[in-house]
Amino acid sequence: MIKMYDFKSQYLGIKNQIDNSIQNVLNDSAFSNGKYVQQFEKQFSEYIGSNHCLAVNNGTSALHIALLALGIKANDEVLVPSFSFFATCESVSLTGAQPIFVDSDYDTYNLDLRDLESKITEKTKAIICVHLYGNPCDMDALRAIANKYNLNLIEDAAQAHGSEYNNNKIGNFSDFSCFSFYPTKNLGAYGEGGAVLTNDKESYYKLLSLRNHGSSEQYKHEFIGHNYRMSGFQGSILSVKLKYLDKWNDIRINNAKLYNILLKNVDEIQIPNINKNSKHVFHQYVIKAKSRDELKKYLAKHDIDSAIYYPNPCHLQKPYLKIKTIAPFSEKLSHEVLALPISEHITKDNIKYITDTISKFYV
Repeated sequence: MIKMYDFKSQYLGIKNQIDNSIQNVLNDSAFSNGKYVQQFEKQFSEYIGSNHCLAVNNGTSALHIALLALGIKANDEVLVPSFSFFATCESVSLTGAQPIFVDSDYDTYNLDLRDLESKITEKTKAIICVHLYGNPCDMDALRAIANKYNLNLIEDAAQAHGSEYNNNKIGNFSDFSCFSFYPTKNLGAYGEGGAVLTNDKESYYKLLSLRNHGSSEQYKHEFIGHNYRMSGFQGSILSVKLKYLDKWNDIRINNAKLYNILLKNVDEIQIPNINKNSKHVFHQYVIKAKSRDELKKYLAKHDIDSAIYYPNPCHLQKPYLKIKTIAPFSEKLSHEVLALPISEHITKDNIKYITDTISKFYV
């Protein structure tokens, strides 16, 4: 079986460094936050080019406290993509605010900016953009809209570790950028993890308290916060894996280029469209395919794993059915998208076999 992910082979390639990093945490009993989390925060902020990085327990928590730090509350509205993982809109609901769903651009899978601007009201306080599958959004246009209406802007960069826009790392174009280190990500922990990055010092200190029960000094609590601390094990592991991120991303990019060449003449397939002035790091290599569900079953019969991200747009999920949303392209994409194996364990021979199998399906 050609798998979507091969965590074991990745681990074996850096086994000694990972094992040593775990042992260091045990030796120092630095289990919650602590020096290994602080070390990773410094390394990741330097990698992205941001002034401040706050590590948290997962990507959903990162989004949640970013919204709280902006003062988002009940009766506020936050614009979010409908075609995204549920955590994007869920984080808005956790603040008591209302997510307003924006349709997708059919070519790039990211926010449709015309639909976004049409949904701005007096209640709108912020925009969350998602760099879906690792493909950067048009940040110049988004920043212009945010400035025009005096809105805060958050980047959901959970799938965009190392992506670039205008030669700058994704994570530098907004009030806050939020990352997930779920194991499947380009930079994945061995469990859960997340981070919020910002260039604003005052916001950073507020995030510190929000992460730690509303406390900036032990046993003194200024407001209601959360227990969103990162495990020392994850911080130490991520420091090791960060050294390999660019190398692994380059493999994904080269795999995507080969997929594009081998699939370009399959009329029933549309290969990914990369935003201009962008570096797409292919967290997922996602095609649009006719008879998608049948193709997925056919690939499985030929020992090829694939995945659908996402079969149901957020506005059609049960908690949000009462919100009247028109998002035809998000719904269309949910019936057409299919992710093919793209991670660093995938070989040229694997890709040739996968593309040959796809071509045979459509004969």
